[in-house]
Amino acid sequence: MKRPASYFGILAVSLFLFTAGVSAEPSPQRTVTTTGEGLATAPADMATIQLQTSTVNKSASAAKQTVDQHINNAIQALNKLGIDRNDLVASTLRLTPDYQYNNREQIFSGYQASRDLSVTLKNLGALDKVLEAATAAGINNILTISLQTSKEKAIQEQAFQLAIADSKKKAGILARAYGAELGNIHTINYHNSSPIFVQESSPMMAKASMDQGGGQYLHDKIRVQDQVQVVFELIIPH
Repeated sequence: MKRPASYFGILAVSLFLFTAGVSAEPSPQRTVTTTGEGLATAPADMATIQLQTSTVNKSASAAKQTVDQHINNAIQALNKLGIDRNDLVASTLRLTPDYQYNNREQIFSGYQASRDLSVTLKNLGALDKVLEAATAAGINNILTISLQTSKEKAIQEQAFQLAIADSKKKAGILARAYGAELGNIHTINYHNSSPIFVQESSPMMAKASMDQGGGQYLHDKIRVQDQVQVVFELIIPH
């Protein structure tokens, strides 16, 4: 059957469009990835102190009474320093048999009793007085002193905002350096960080502390680091 010439013309155009559609590939997406970093600091002005008292006695009851009395004395002494009872936790008691070894022979020496006392100190300047009062009351173990800041939320927010600003600044510098412009944000990757402690006491302060004798405490600053990774689209001017 003879087909009209117009039919072959339409067929040729259709084949051309189909071939062009198959062979054409989308242009690759141009992006720039930056990691913004933020750092904020604040002086340590608080602390959580973990204290402990322990004793060994042939009588389990006597051992318990001894550590109970030490804890009661410590609480009273700390109350006199202005530390509120709500800032004290003394709920733990451990009581276990204690043995000594002589020529591989196990000898019962009594019962070991211990109790913990946790102190939230909101005035770091009173640290030395707190430790002296606690040890005088019968506390014989200072387990940990964890420094903190009352401005923790504020410096976390500051570090976060600095990380965002840093990511934008770096991306803009890179784009301009290669003759491009920043487009829309493609992706954001963010993992929140926790505060870390950094020693920032100067040698001069340390020497002054030694010259003044014992009881001087040089407190670290609390440093918060944050990080955010951002992928921006790049616009290439024609």
